[in-house]
Amino acid sequence: MKSIMMFMAALLLIAGLPRSCNQPADNGGEDVEIPDTPTPSAAELVVMVYSNAYDGFLNVREQPDVKSPIIGKILNGPMGAVKMGEIGGWTIVKVGETIGYASSRYLQTEPTKEFTDKDMEKCLRSIWISKPGENQRVVVLMKNGVFVKGLYTDEWTACGTWSVSGSVLSLHYTYVTADGGAHWEVNDGHENWTIVNGDVITDPAPFTYSKQKILSKKAYEALESPKFYEMDEEEYKLLEEGIGNIVSGNFS
Repeated sequence: MKSIMMFMAALLLIAGLPRSCNQPADNGGEDVEIPDTPTPSAAELVVMVYSNAYDGFLNVREQPDVKSPIIGKILNGPMGAVKMGEIGGWTIVKVGETIGYASSRYLQTEPTKEFTDKDMEKCLRSIWISKPGENQRVVVLMKNGVFVKGLYTDEWTACGTWSVSGSVLSLHYTYVTADGGAHWEVNDGHENWTIVNGDVITDPAPFTYSKQKILSKKAYEALESPKFYEMDEEEYKLLEEGIGNIVSGNFS
């Protein structure tokens, strides 16, 4: 009798257990299909990254090294690139059919604002100087499209207006002088320079110019031999106003 009672208790226990996913449902003998967990599509697995570089584009290099050849670019804006991995401070990206490395520092996962010519103009406003050597040159790109340029030795100077279109920096010469600014003469010259990036531009000569930092007044006064391109903010403003007057014809 005791054995029969234990057998009945076991049956009741089994009947009360939850049914597993593989057991048939109590629906007249028909099996219920358990839906599979959805598999992410290829599109859902893609991770996009976008350039937020200050000068409008980010170089894609052959190897994770700043000296490695440039094989592509990621433009600021909504297009972006496919992220394929990371290594150190670099992100492996795919741009079109090109796979290379881009600096992770200038990438983000949300689309960025498209970079316009006006943005590049703001980026280029600064003092630029060519590599040291004979006929070293200086050019100052100022707001309102005004520029001044000349030899480092001050043998001659020119000024006029400048503008940006894509990777082209256009300089239109208005006045030139060969004697330190005493006698300005009208000159209708024009040149197209190349914008390599926000830190490097080249002229047709070709001379390569790099952007210079405008020093603070304290840092400028601390220099033993101040040079033309190492102006402080106040001197830069005065130059900007003075050249602006020349270009507009307001000079004596």
